[in-house]
Amino acid sequence: MSSNLKKYATLFCALATTYVSVYVILSANGKYQPELVDLQGVQLYTWAPLGYYDANHPWKGSQAAIISKATIYGGWKNTFLVQVFYPLYRIDISYIHKCK
Repeated sequence: MSSNLKKYATLFCALATTYVSVYVILSANGKYQPELVDLQGVQLYTWAPLGYYDANHPWKGSQAAIISKATIYGGWKNTFLVQVFYPLYRIDISYIHKCK
């Protein structure tokens, strides 16, 4: 194997290890959060790694949203962080942290 190929293989392995490690840390600090809410309350909880959910934003139509006159609804974030780790998140909620 050439020297350049070894360098690229090492770099790829280091980046892949870092990518997975960061997600594992985020997931280890996560918790189940409401995903489906209706008039009767929370119907479904889904795993949310650290940074995926902000509990300070009430659900649209909820009593908290009506009282606070919130303009930002729902705690789930659609951020760069969520998009970058989406493949690992799908694996996580399919096999490790299943919906409740």
